[in-house]
Amino acid sequence: MKRFLFSLALVAASAMMAIAQPFVRTNSATPKIQFPDIPGFHTLVADLHTHSVFSDASVWPTVRVEEALAEGLDVISMTDHVEYHPFKKYIPEDNLASTELILNAAKNKPLIMIPGGEISATSDHFNALFINNQNDTVLKNKTPSIRIKAAKDQGGFVFWNHPGWTSRAKDGNAPVDEGFYQLMEQGQINGIEICNGDEFWPETLVLAQRYHLTLLGNSDIHGVSHYAYTPDRHRTVTLIFAKEKTPESVREALENQRTIVYCGNYLVGTPDLLTQLLTASLQVSLPVVIH
Repeated sequence: MKRFLFSLALVAASAMMAIAQPFVRTNSATPKIQFPDIPGFHTLVADLHTHSVFSDASVWPTVRVEEALAEGLDVISMTDHVEYHPFKKYIPEDNLASTELILNAAKNKPLIMIPGGEISATSDHFNALFINNQNDTVLKNKTPSIRIKAAKDQGGFVFWNHPGWTSRAKDGNAPVDEGFYQLMEQGQINGIEICNGDEFWPETLVLAQRYHLTLLGNSDIHGVSHYAYTPDRHRTVTLIFAKEKTPESVREALENQRTIVYCGNYLVGTPDLLTQLLTASLQVSLPVVIH
């Protein structure tokens, strides 16, 4: 049985900040996240929960591409709300538009774009990755199991967003929800956000272990990243350990739970992956002895 390690992750994160330099200043003063590969896998820095003006954010979709490149990300997903369009007076109510725009912007650039959408007709929010028809009206259904099934019918990889979100759980803890547990048991929910933005819900690790869920951490960014992140405050991301730098390999890694979450000063993941990443980040040099 997998066990997740986060109590020692602060030490790991500190070591990497000192030795592997996960932040590198660019000319635009944007913090750039860097992590080494581990044996047999590419370490891909991913943000799988972002928004644009086509739902409730303040930037055009193509801005997310430029931000991701400036910050050293390898993978992003545009996950606009499929049923929530507060700017529809000014922006077309088209759930395919933001994905199309960002796909075109990412062409011929070192960035993997994963199509997706946030299915959030009630306070239970989920991200569906690898779906191609965000305009499917069933994705707006107010029954979580129905809209999740619609995403799965498209071949989607579904994860539970911000389970400790205070609009969903007033005490800030992931709620006890037997219905969701059944969906996890059935493989309808494949992953869980243990971190969203600056929030971290340690109790979600129990659910992830019990139901073999993929650990995810994302920014859920709505504003401009340049104003949100500094070398002392980075974007929350998921490190994905993929065999190749392709969407297919990203999916394979997600399905096999090869992820680590980087949130604040913490790295959260299985001891095996954390050990490999920390080992790859260390540089050992022996003192020169002069006789």
